[in-house]
Amino acid sequence: VVSQLNDPMFSVRASAWEAVVGYGKRAISPLSDYLHQEKVVGKGLAINALGRIAKSLSDSSLTSDKDARRKALNIIDDYLGSDDPTLRSEAVAAMYRNSNKKGRFRIEAQMEEEYDPVVKAAYARVLREGDK
Repeated sequence: VVSQLNDPMFSVRASAWEAVVGYGKRAISPLSDYLHQEKVVGKGLAINALGRIAKSLSDSSLTSDKDARRKALNIIDDYLGSDDPTLRSEAVAAMYRNSNKKGRFRIEAQMEEEYDPVVKAAYARVLREGDK
């Protein structure tokens, strides 16, 4: 299913994203593998899916869920410094949604230095969303 994030048709990519998010923590490793591929178009969707999965695990007290959440957030964190503004914007939004006050302060500090309008727009959008 993860490979369908690279499909040329938007409707297929959107359905794949929904399915991947539904798989939850089982999708984290395949998403990580997908993100390490060179020529794929759905990397932003993969980062977004990791963020949604991490958020779904945030209230769990199970050690396996906490470990999976940490793994997902570590993968996302790698994209906060990406040269690709689309990937960086997805990472900023995903990390902000999944961060506590200290983590959000880190994102806010990064945004003070941000130059790209795509990333700034993603940050503004996630601020408007609040804690959804």
